[in-house]
Amino acid sequence: GDFPMSGLYPKQVANVREQIRVSLFRQALFKVQNTEVTYMEECKDLRKLTKVAPRGDSPSLISLFARGSEFWSYPSDAKLLCEEIWSIDRCGQNVDYQVRFHKEGRDGFSAAVYPTGLRDLWNSAKYYYT
Repeated sequence: GDFPMSGLYPKQVANVREQIRVSLFRQALFKVQNTEVTYMEECKDLRKLTKVAPRGDSPSLISLFARGSEFWSYPSDAKLLCEEIWSIDRCGQNVDYQVRFHKEGRDGFSAAVYPTGLRDLWNSAKYYYT
């Protein structure tokens, strides 16, 4: 890989990879929570992450929006690692989020979260930009 000496320390490499994976999961979860908090007046129940699935190859309006947004905001060397659909139970209603994980540069990582519902997308934009 990028770090030839990493083969000498497989346990430490595995630990670092797990820390990165957990950190990215938490980062994405916090971003989902930022949208969900905009619904607290309507639904005060706890939210539950009910499903995580790979996103299929079929194009969607949200995936086009995500790519366009990331084209302008991510460094040119950013690489999409994984795309998932996270399903959240919001008071008995299933709500989906598109979650995209990226590698940036040699050792940077990030998570981007896009609500798939129009109202959720609007509430998310209001949360971040007002």
